[in-house]
Amino acid sequence: MNRHPERWLARARRWLGALGWVVFAFGAQADQVLLSKIMYHPVGELPEYVEIYNNTANAVDIADWRLKGGAEFRFPGFNPADPMAAWMKPFERIVISMADAKTTREAYKIAPNVRVLGPWVGRLNKQGDRIKLLDKNGLTISTVKYMDRAPWPAAADGGGHALVVKNPDRKIDDWRNWIVSSKPGGAPGTESGAANEVPVSNPELVTQTGETVVIDYDSQWSVTTGVDLTQTQWKELLFPERNWTRGFGLVGFGASKLPPPGIRTPVRAGFVTYYLRHVFIYNGAPGAAISVDAIVDDGAVFYLNNQEVGRVGMPGGP
Repeated sequence: MNRHPERWLARARRWLGALGWVVFAFGAQADQVLLSKIMYHPVGELPEYVEIYNNTANAVDIADWRLKGGAEFRFPGFNPADPMAAWMKPFERIVISMADAKTTREAYKIAPNVRVLGPWVGRLNKQGDRIKLLDKNGLTISTVKYMDRAPWPAAADGGGHALVVKNPDRKIDDWRNWIVSSKPGGAPGTESGAANEVPVSNPELVTQTGETVVIDYDSQWSVTTGVDLTQTQWKELLFPERNWTRGFGLVGFGASKLPPPGIRTPVRAGFVTYYLRHVFIYNGAPGAAISVDAIVDDGAVFYLNNQEVGRVGMPGGP
C-alpha cells in the first residue's frame, strides 16, 4: 500500500476536525492499469500502437481483456502451458499494435523484454477516438477520448510523436494529463517521454488560499487493522481510539520506493481494510477550501468529521 498520490477538494466544516480514512487493499481498480501512450497518427507506414501500464505493485490477470474503439483487440486467454502470459507484472508496460509483434518491435526498436501484442483489427481514428480498455467481464479499466485539435497537442497528429500520459496517478480521461512524447516514436514500452513529475517530498493537507499546512505525511496517526468498523462511529470527532496503534506517517507495508519520509509505521500485510485517524485544530476561515494529498494502494475513502470528502480507486457507496 501507500503508492498512488491523489488530490481531493472539500470544505472545512469545523475548526476542530478529525480526518479519517479507510484504506482497502485488493485487486486492481479502474485506471490502476491504464492507457499510457497512444500513437494514433504515425509518420509514413509506421504502425499505430497503444501502450498500457500497470501502475501498481500487484500482478494483474489480463486474460481475455479487450481494447475497444476504432481499433479492437482481444488479449490472449489463459494458457496452462504458459500461465504467466495471462498476468501483467507490477509496473509492467505492454504495447498493443496494429502490426504483428516483429514488425512493431523493429519499427520502434522495442527492447526484447517488452511484451508486444497484435495485430489488432481496425484503425485508430486520426480525427479523434475514444479508446477503452475492458476486462474480461466488460468492466472499463481505463478510457480516454483524444482529439487531433486543441487543446490536444498537435505534434501527435502526424508529427511523429505519441501522446503520453503525464501523471498515471491522476485522471486519465483528461486532456490536461497528456503531453507529446519527448522522442519521435514515443519509445513504447519505456517511461521515456513522460513528464518529469514525481511525488512531492512532503505532501500535506493544505488550504487552497495561503497554502496553510494542517497535516503533514510525517504527522502522527492512529491506526487499526483487521477489524470491521463499518457499523461504528469511528469517523466521528470524539470517537474513543481504544486499542488503536499510534505511529508516524507514512503508514504501510511493502518494499516499493516511496517519497520521504518513507514508511515509518509498518502494518501487517494480508488485511482487506486499514483504518487511520488524525485529530487536528484548524484556526483559519471556516469556509476555506482544502485539498487532501494521499499516497494510496489500492483504494481509500476520506472523511472529515464523519462527512465523506473524497475517494480514490473505490466505487461509490458507503
